[in-house]
Amino acid sequence: MQCLKFGGSSLATAELFQNAAQIVALKPVNRVCVCSAPGKLHQGEQKITDLLIRVARARNKEDGKAAMKEILLRCRKIEKELSIPEENLPSEKLAEEMNVAPLAQTPEEQKLREDFLLPLGEIFSAHIMLYCLQQEGLESRFVDPARAGLLLSDDKDGRTVDPACRESLRNSLSVALREADVLVIPGFYGADKEGRRRVMPRGGSDLTAAWAAASLHIACDIYSDVSGVYEADPAAIPAARPILSLSYAEMQAMAEYGARVLHKDAVFPLEEAKLKLRILNSFEPAAKGSLISVEAAERSKPIAVSWRPGESTEDAFIALIGSGLEKNPEIQEKALSLLHLLDQKASKSEAFDQLPALVFQVEKKYAKKAAALFYEKLVGLEKPLP
Repeated sequence: MQCLKFGGSSLATAELFQNAAQIVALKPVNRVCVCSAPGKLHQGEQKITDLLIRVARARNKEDGKAAMKEILLRCRKIEKELSIPEENLPSEKLAEEMNVAPLAQTPEEQKLREDFLLPLGEIFSAHIMLYCLQQEGLESRFVDPARAGLLLSDDKDGRTVDPACRESLRNSLSVALREADVLVIPGFYGADKEGRRRVMPRGGSDLTAAWAAASLHIACDIYSDVSGVYEADPAAIPAARPILSLSYAEMQAMAEYGARVLHKDAVFPLEEAKLKLRILNSFEPAAKGSLISVEAAERSKPIAVSWRPGESTEDAFIALIGSGLEKNPEIQEKALSLLHLLDQKASKSEAFDQLPALVFQVEKKYAKKAAALFYEKLVGLEKPLP
């Protein structure tokens, strides 16, 4: 049994939905398939979820009309290219729900409006995936995560999945799997204790997949448009390569410091259940990708560099990732000496010192240059430091 999650970039067109369905069909066991909302086709477009935010925050129906039109135009294009019968078009339900959602008069009503509207992109994707899987000859079933028992609650860090829901979620999914080859679950939302639909933080489809996999105790594959977890952001450092294997702690450190390949809160349920996670490329499904597991070997050199803005508007954190680096004074000294070539005020930071990372603070204007320097001199080495 296996859980497969497809990000928005893997579900942006009819052809990509078919590609994802073929990947699922190749798995020889019962599967759980988690879907994000369709992604954007080019840089100038807004994501479907961003368009739904515009609809949700519109002061009146006229304000949201242009965003609704764009959403339906893109969704209906996917349906047309897949030749979905007119009597079964998911976009009709999407249009109905966007139109019936009541306008908000209070902040609480506005939260409920957003919770109702924002996951509609994922729900649309799940129904399209359901159709594509059926075309592949697979007995597939739609599962609403809110009704299946994925419980969300609010805490000091925002909305999170309540670990107490694991058993009820396992029971619901186990029963559904007796009647289907594939369960198709829309990501990004669950329910509160009153049973009302509630959305997760952005990137929440990773959380849906992680908790579904953990509840059933099955492996999890996350498909996107990149071939795994990279040594650095490949958009900023084109020479960066995929990391073949890393630990959950190293993955969480990367996520804390800017890597966007996996939501940082998706680490906990999978690591606790001691499951393996693979980050794979839906455009190159045969590629190895990155394997993330509980085991952590001590590193002789950093495996990655990540960076993110600091607490002030003028500083940034830059992190060298790798288990055991804190025991290697040579790397710490070399890293600081490299940073001082750019910023004499750069210093080692103790932020998140429980994670396997060496973290430094620099002026924000030097962050990308510092990351490139760290990559060239410390991370991108073909051989370990002597």
